[in-house]
Amino acid sequence: MVHVVRVCVLALMVVLGAACGNSGSGGDDAPGKVLCDAAERGDVVTLKRLLADGADVNARGGEEGTALHVAAACGHPATVRFLLEAGADLAARDAMAGTPLHNAAELGEVESLRLLAAAGADLEAVDATGNTPLLGALAWGELETAVALVELGADVHARDRAGKTAIQLAQKGGIPAAVRLLRKAGASE
Repeated sequence: MVHVVRVCVLALMVVLGAACGNSGSGGDDAPGKVLCDAAERGDVVTLKRLLADGADVNARGGEEGTALHVAAACGHPATVRFLLEAGADLAARDAMAGTPLHNAAELGEVESLRLLAAAGADLEAVDATGNTPLLGALAWGELETAVALVELGADVHARDRAGKTAIQLAQKGGIPAAVRLLRKAGASE
């Protein structure tokens, strides 16, 4: 249920143009908005053109961060790969201090998550809620990305700002398979 709500919120943001902060204002982040719009569609051809014309691959598109944040969230691994090759910042933060890896983890985008991790993304980066990508995946009920993060060596002992453990978040998220995985990996309640 939580995943459905998150996906619906993202879909609504996309429809309203807010996934990249598109308010239509044409403000200082307009170049970033154009990049984010292309990333949202998985449009590598447009991204190549924009970058060849001098766009900054790390330009912010609004609250949702950079084009890499958006591509990671929207399930476009080819776009993620292209942006990484173009020098996109793995540590860029969105309005909630989340990294592109947080987006991939929380929205169940395993292939993008693996690409980001292979490129050196920080598995232990903490967002504004105190979540690492693993804790975020568990909070949003994303078993596949949680499994991938554990396999990649994410800290199973991490706690969020409220002091909740990974196991507690998995229990709250209703994913017993994650609870078993975490216990097998040595996590404690």
